Amino acid sequence: MNKATLTHIFVLFIALCFSLNTLAEKKSAKDCLSLLQIKNEKLTIILDSIINHEMTCDYYRPDLILSIHLQVIDGTKTLQIESIGFEKVRIGDEQGYFEYREHLFFVSGAYLEETLFVKTDKKKSFTYYQPYNCEEYNELILDIIEDDSFSFWTYEYIDGDFIFQEIHTYCK
Repeated sequence: MNKATLTHIFVLFIALCFSLNTLAEKKSAKDCLSLLQIKNEKLTIILDSIINHEMTCDYYRPDLILSIHLQVIDGTKTLQIESIGFEKVRIGDEQGYFEYREHLFFVSGAYLEETLFVKTDKKKSFTYYQPYNCEEYNELILDIIEDDSFSFWTYEYIDGDFIFQEIHTYCK
């Protein structure tokens, strides 16, 4: 390697260390999220299947937290359902939460799909972590994954039906 390449690698290493140090400076914060009710019962069949799968994984514990991220990709509504671990981490676009089979689910995305969920008047306060200086940002999107060995599923949502797309799992 030449000297310029080594210098470039060193600068990237220093930047990475600074970034990790900044993320390590966390403070606890609270936010109130609306309780959601599942409107489309077909979703419960999928959630049952996912929870049953997760129960077979080495990392499974009864306090495993899951998330459902809603998005539109090329005009198609898509859900990514995933295990996110055991810590409550603010992603930045939470629409609400619900509990199902004693598991906490956070629902996030740019919109709340009204054929899937109903937002209730009930709210709950959650403590989560955020960067120390988050007040400097107008819009905070924080997706910290300390351990990405959890599973996730992707579904298309078309006319009230779920079309399985893919699964990524590290279970045996």
